[in-house]
This record gives sequence, structure tokens and C-alpha cells, in this order.
Amino acid sequence: MSKTLTVGLLALVLALGARAPQAQVTGLSDWSLFLDPGHSGTAENVGIYGYSEPQKVLRVGLALREMLLTRTDIDTVYMSRTSDSQSVGLSQRTDMANALGADFYHSIHSNAGSASTNNVLMLYGGWRLNGQTVEKTPEGGGRMGDEYEEALSTAMRLPTIGNFADRTFYQGFPDTHDNQFPYLSVNRRSTMASVLSEGGFHTNPRQNQLNMNAEWKRMEAQAFYWAILDWHGVPRSTHRIAAGIVTDAESGRPVNGATITIDGQTYTTDTYESLFHQYSTDPDQLANGFYYLEDLGPGTHTVTVEAEGYETATAQVTMLDTEFSFADVQIVSNVPPVLTEADPVDGEPNFPVTDPLRFTFSRPLDPATATPAFSLIRVADGEAVAGTVSYEAGGTRLVFTPDAPLEARAEFVARLAGTAATANGSPLDGNGDGTGGDDLVVTFTSSFPDTDAPRLSQSSPRPNATDVDLRPVVTVAFDEPVVAASLDGRVTLEDAATGAPVAGRFEHALAGVVGADPMPRSAVSWVPDASLAPGTRYRFAIEPGVEDAFLNASTSRYAFTFQTGAASPLVTPIDGFEGSSIADNWWVPAQSGSTAGIVPDSTNAAPSDRAHLLGGTTSMRIDYGWDAAASSWLIREYLNGGPPRAVTFDATSTLRARVFGDGNGTLFRFAVDDASSSEVSPWIAVDWYGWQPVEWDMSTGETGSWIGDGVLDGTLQFDSIQLGYDGTSPVFGELYVDDLELARPGNVAAEDGAEGGAPLTVLPARPNPFRTRTEVAFALGAASDVTVRVFNAIGQQVAVLADRLPFTVGAHTVAWNAADAAAGVYVVRIEAGAAAATVQVVLVR
Repeated sequence: MSKTLTVGLLALVLALGARAPQAQVTGLSDWSLFLDPGHSGTAENVGIYGYSEPQKVLRVGLALREMLLTRTDIDTVYMSRTSDSQSVGLSQRTDMANALGADFYHSIHSNAGSASTNNVLMLYGGWRLNGQTVEKTPEGGGRMGDEYEEALSTAMRLPTIGNFADRTFYQGFPDTHDNQFPYLSVNRRSTMASVLSEGGFHTNPRQNQLNMNAEWKRMEAQAFYWAILDWHGVPRSTHRIAAGIVTDAESGRPVNGATITIDGQTYTTDTYESLFHQYSTDPDQLANGFYYLEDLGPGTHTVTVEAEGYETATAQVTMLDTEFSFADVQIVSNVPPVLTEADPVDGEPNFPVTDPLRFTFSRPLDPATATPAFSLIRVADGEAVAGTVSYEAGGTRLVFTPDAPLEARAEFVARLAGTAATANGSPLDGNGDGTGGDDLVVTFTSSFPDTDAPRLSQSSPRPNATDVDLRPVVTVAFDEPVVAASLDGRVTLEDAATGAPVAGRFEHALAGVVGADPMPRSAVSWVPDASLAPGTRYRFAIEPGVEDAFLNASTSRYAFTFQTGAASPLVTPIDGFEGSSIADNWWVPAQSGSTAGIVPDSTNAAPSDRAHLLGGTTSMRIDYGWDAAASSWLIREYLNGGPPRAVTFDATSTLRARVFGDGNGTLFRFAVDDASSSEVSPWIAVDWYGWQPVEWDMSTGETGSWIGDGVLDGTLQFDSIQLGYDGTSPVFGELYVDDLELARPGNVAAEDGAEGGAPLTVLPARPNPFRTRTEVAFALGAASDVTVRVFNAIGQQVAVLADRLPFTVGAHTVAWNAADAAAGVYVVRIEAGAAAATVQVVLVR
């Protein structure tokens, strides 16, 4: 730190040490506190709706300082920064505190993580030694963390991760940590007792909107204030505080502009005009419904809530002297429900004859009044169409499903009479004039039924492809959805020369976003039960008789050929996306500061049970929503840690993954960390449906453009999966990623045998861990009889997968279906002539 900067900042914090002339609470006169609002400015750690962590924690710190100085006899309260314009480095913060000789250091933060996660966390300086937690000297941060944890969790009404010694939190619970000093810089460098608080997740949509509220930040400061008194053993001062959330009783959404009256005091919840216009151009996007009233009288009070468009509501709250008194209130709308979305729309000329009708309203309808009020009439003869009325989306969507397909090219009238109403009796406003009681009328014409049979539109591998893996997953997509049952017995693979069939299995899935344009397609993936012969041409076919929803059946055999390569590549898994590995090892997109141009509510990453046929039972699903009005777009799905992060490689490998595409053309690429920065592969447009491999042959030296120098240097580690937007493709969709791995040529002998000409090479099992089925790949340097057996942890043989079966030179796989086995660790032993090798697998349930 420069001398000039040091002197200036010290002058600032010293100037903030004045005491209030009339203190209400005594017992802190010989104690000083250094408050450190984390980060600086307004652009660091921006929350999901644009309000940043440094903005929030600064104001919590300012409010806490004001409370301590005006309510207690504290000696001094210092702060590392007091405005958004100040930029203070990590070392500057602790240097200031140490130079001032403060008695305690409190670093104020909010947390980040999944948009669906929200909690509090405290971290003090400490580590593990001989199985015991050791706190840095002087102690006190751990005990203050206990007080903060309880007080803040109570105030925010959030669960807590806990209060941890920081090295234990970040490096686990070994008997003894190698580094016996605090993990966090603020705890390690400060010479006084210290703690870092994480108050809620600014990446949580609900929390980020609450953080914007000034009194919410004051409530957090009040919790810290009471906790400090508890830490000193000083009785809490009395501040009767009522707080709560006002929500719409039907939707659960917080209400903007609600006025709350308690004991003669009033509070109006935030509105677009008063606050949210700073963070959104959509007047209806943001709401927190929070209210906060201080220093109310003792006893029980009536809470009165009034808001435009709602019935007045009341509740009761009994005041606590030294705790928050919470009173959440639900209010009921009195605005008539109106139509917000229709399918078909009025005047629709080509409504599909097999589709249900869907009408969405601004408020939930009461089925008792809405169901008998609905009718669908064929105009030509006035006949009613028979069908069933049901409700979705919490009762806001009425769905009518005809008992049979509609007559083609006929005009229909759908009517919901004005007698339909909400549960509190608000009648339907069918024509949207603001007055309830009138009918909703939608006229439309049905389409011609589809008369075209389904056809193949895409395939992987491509027709006439060469050098195909010996264990391929063949994926084809139809130009429309097909009836899954009609595929049975019609998906085949055969030797193109001999016509000999190849045993295998297939699965069918809809690819694309249901209800989107274009419509989803049927994707069929097929995998052989064992490796194919090297250098051989095969024919994949879909036999006639595959039907679509209109029972149009294909009449031709759809077929293409491909040729296998000399040997399968040697594969090193990075992540198979099994079990909890996704939540443990990967951030969600919003956690990365590189992610930009997204619709937060529509962008996430989570485990999915849609898995690649050779990829175990789960994959990673990435939902994306692009903000078309943004100037740049990127989703960075970052690999944060765990075993996948420990995999190192160099630029002689091919990086690959299986991606289940939605056909939208969303851009996909890999990012790796190298010696100097991070490099990316060129963008690939995901314009396919179903599973297809995505590869980056790093040996060519070709890279994309991001933050690196375009050169792959030295040892590499995987950084992230990245998605991009071209500005014209559909903005919403979903991709699935499985089997992230490294592949390199097999380095085989002249006969395409085992690696380096060895008689037997065994590769890692995939998937591993697994739930039902796993496969072990091996390569032979010479033809041999092979025995493959499975043993449990105590050496008992539990399965025989091959018993002296003849195998040719090259790569092969054997599969173990462990559906009936118990969870645990097993050893697969492969014997080929005089050679033998084992691989360990883990079966989980």
C-alpha cells in the first residue's frame, strides 16, 4: 500500500470513530470494532437482478455502525470503506485494521450459488490439529460467529450452513490440516479476533430483490447489533420491530405498493417507480413485498394491509422487546380475471386437430364455476364437441381435451361464460374491459390432418462416415414426433457385406422444446451390445411401419452405411456426470462472473436422468434463456473442483463430450486452463436433435477467441462448458451433456492390439460409480481366449462376464448388469492368456 493511500484511508476510518454523546447501552466502552464491507464499487459480484454484493454489504455496515454509535458507549467503530466509489484492496483492509489496533474485525459479505439455494454462513480463522479445531489467536471470532449465525438466520428466516473454522470449511475435516493458519485473507492477515459473515445468496432471485430494500439491510444490521451485545454479555436494548412479507394469496407473488399500518405507523412496500426501475425495464418483473416498522408499542397490534386491486386484509402481531416480530400477510385480489394467453388465438386459421385447447388467465379460476361455463361448438351444425376440462399452472390455465380429433377444416367457437369466477367470486372479464361478468369467445378453424409419414432428417455418424468408433452410439432424428411403440423391432444394424444382424439396444426420446417452434422431433439412439469389428462397413436401418401421431406409417426402409476405424481411441474420463458430482463439482451459470446476456429465471444447470446410452444413469442438463436485447451473450458452466478438476492433460489429446441437442443452433464450446490463461475451442452450432459427440482435437492447435492468447501451453485442466447465442436463434432451450472425456489414438501395435503392443490393456470402467450397468473396455495385442469375472470386497466371485471366450486383436468391451447386486465396491478381473488386469468399480443405489 502506498504511504499516501494509507494515510488517507487511516484518516477516513479514524474520523468515523466518534461516539454518540448519549449512549443507552453500556459495557462496550473499552472495545473497538473494524467493519469491512466486502468488495468495492457496484460492478463486483452482481446479483441475479443487477443489485451487487458490495452495494448491499456497505449499507449493512453503515447501518450497524450508526446503531452502535448512537445506542451504545462503544469506543470506536471503524470502516474500511463508506461509499460505492471507494476501491479498497484485500491487504489494505487488514493493514488498516492492524494499524488502528481494533479489537475485532468483521468482514461483511453475501454468498453465491445456485439460484434455488439460500442460507447464511459464518467463517472464522481456524484449522484442525490432532482432530481438534484450533482458532487463531486472539480468539473470539468463533464465539462471535455463533452469535451472528443465530441472529442472522433468525432475522433473514433462512437456514444456516453453520459457523466454521475457515480452513475446515474449504479443505474439509482431516485429522490435521497441513497449513495451520487461517484460510481466508481477512482472517489470516488481521491481528485481532475476526469473522466473515455470508448473509444470504445474491444469486438467489428472491434474496436479490430483498437485498434492494433499504430496511431489509437495516434488519440485517439490527441482527448483528443484538448479536454483538450477546457476545459482550450485555442485555439487548429494546427495539420492538414488526416485519414481514405481503403476498398475493393466489399466486404467492410479493405485492408492490402495499401499505401496512401497525400501531399508528405505516410502511409502503417497494414499487417499480420507487426502486425497481433501477434494475429492470419490466414494471412487472421485480417485487419483494417487505415491510419493516421499528419502535412500536408493547402488546398485540392489528396489522392492516391495503393495496390497489386487493381486498383489505388484517392480521395480529404480538410485539417482542428484543426479537423481531414477524407477521406475513396474504391479500386477495378483487380484479376480475382476464385472458393472458390463448392457444388457439382468436381467428387462428390452422389449429391442429389433435391438440388440446389451452387458455391462461391472470388469476386462478374456480373449477366449480368455470368447468360448466366452458363449451366448444362446431359452427356448421351447432353441435357441442365432447371432451374434458382440466386445470394447470395452479388453476390459472384451463385445458379442454376433445375426446376425438376435431373435424378437419371446420370452424369452431370456444366460449367461457361470464359466470366463471375465482374462488372469492371475482367474475371473468371476458372482453378485457375491466368489468367482470362477460363471456370470453375465441373462434378458430382446424387444420388439415397430417398426411405425411415420418422421415429421417439427421444421423450421427453421417452417411458413409469412416473411422467410426468400434462402440458407436448411432443416433437418428425424424422430422416429427413418432409413436415410440412403432419403433419396436424396426431399428436394426447389420454387416453391410454379409447382412448379418448386430445385437444391440435403442431408446427413443423427444428432442427440442415441447410447445416451441419448430416442434420437437423424435430422436432414436442405438448402441451395439459389444464392440464392432474394425475396418468393417455396417448398415443402419429403420424398417417400414414407423407411425406418427396421425397413424401415418413409413412405407420405405430408411438406411445408411458407415465404416468402423482400425481401433477405438484410448479414453480418460473427466466427468461422467453421475450422482451428486454435478452439484459437488460444477457451478450453476449465474455463479460465474463471465456469464452474461441471460434470462436468469430460465438459465440453470442440474442433474437429469436423461443419459447417454454408454453414460450411466444421469447427465447434466443446461437450461438456457438468452436476453435478446443484450449486447453480448455467454453461459460459462464452470468446473469448480472435485476429481474432474484434478485431471490434467496436454494438447495431444482430443477433448470430447456427448451432447443431446435441441436443434436450436445454440453455440457450444469447451474451455481449458493452461499455463498462462484460459483457451477455448471454436464454436459449434448445436443444430442437431438427440445425442451427438462434440470433439475438440487440440493437436491441430486450433482455438477460439476468449481471454487467452490462442496457444495451448503445457499442462491443461478443464475449465468450463460454454454456450453462446448468435442473435437470431430461438432464445429458450435445453441441452444435455454427458461423458466429458479425453480421447487419444490407441497407440496400438501393427495388428491393432493393446497399447504399445502389450498383450492386454484395460481402461477405466464407464460409468463409474454406476447404478445398474457398467462397461469395461480392454484391448488385446494378440487374439486370445478371455475370462472376465467380478468379485466383491471380500473376494467372493459374484459374476462371470466371459468364460474363456475367443476375442480378436483390438479393442473390446464387456458389460456387467448389476441390477440384482448390492451396493458396494467390486473388482473386475480380466484374464487374456497369461496376462491379467483388474479394475475397481463402485455400485451405488
